[in-house]
Amino acid sequence: MPKNTSSQSKGNEEQELPFIVTNKAAAICVVAAVILLVSGIMWWKQVYNHPRRVFEGMLNNSLSLNSITRSTVSDGYGGKTEKVEQLSFVPDAAVRTWVAIDQPAENGSSKVKTETIGTRNQDFSRYLSIDTSQTGENGKKLDYSSALNTWGRTSAGTPPEYYQQSILGIVPFAQVPATRHQDAVKAFSDSRVYEVDYAKVEPKRINGKSALVIPVKVHLQQYLTVFKRVAKDSGLNDFEAVNPDEYSDSAPVEVKLTIDKISRNLLEIRYEGEPAQVESFSGHGLSLPIKAPEQTILLEQLQQKLQSIK
Repeated sequence: MPKNTSSQSKGNEEQELPFIVTNKAAAICVVAAVILLVSGIMWWKQVYNHPRRVFEGMLNNSLSLNSITRSTVSDGYGGKTEKVEQLSFVPDAAVRTWVAIDQPAENGSSKVKTETIGTRNQDFSRYLSIDTSQTGENGKKLDYSSALNTWGRTSAGTPPEYYQQSILGIVPFAQVPATRHQDAVKAFSDSRVYEVDYAKVEPKRINGKSALVIPVKVHLQQYLTVFKRVAKDSGLNDFEAVNPDEYSDSAPVEVKLTIDKISRNLLEIRYEGEPAQVESFSGHGLSLPIKAPEQTILLEQLQQKLQSIK
């Protein structure tokens, strides 16, 4: 009887032992999984989402885009300007821009809305609406309806500007060939184009996305030096006449970049100083082909139509 009691007691003790003791192999797997999970979380927070990686990922994305939409609001110098640009690199590089200008006047305000399209070869422009307080010879407000929605094109031999201006931003946008892409990204880093203050990075929620606000100083001489190389790699030779040395004494441009931590997409650029200006970005990578208008007149003729309205 005593032996049975001892044996039974021993069996009960074994049953009461923790799982981690009685199932060593399974316990090791559980511990390993926990360690892996914790390590993964630490890597995600400390390495993948480190501000430097987020910033460099944004540069990498900006030079391999199909398209992007930039919205700009400028409020200063007595007026407000709102601009939306669709910049596309497929199938043919082009930019479509809508601009709304609200300028105060003596007897009210002047509101003008325009649309432009710029390709690598030609620029197109039209007026969507014109509303001013100016009166004509009959004493009534000027009626510009006859000149609206008519596309004007630049004359042959006139260098196009719209597309070139659209890619020349604090953060350039392009679709650099894959064979030269990494060299382009490295050039921006090695040339110290951007002076990033990682100590002052702040987290931010914007449009439901987890982002970082990163203070940056942009050195114009270095920027233009690298930009010319990137533009050439992208098939643009329109900036050959630009001399970066002319900006050797220029003060750096101070901005705050808001970047999505997950996608590495640039969401916003906020310029310091006056006039206040904010650029917002969306539509990263979408396929948005832009076609030039078919029915046009010379831009000079469009301006003459406007001037003839009295």
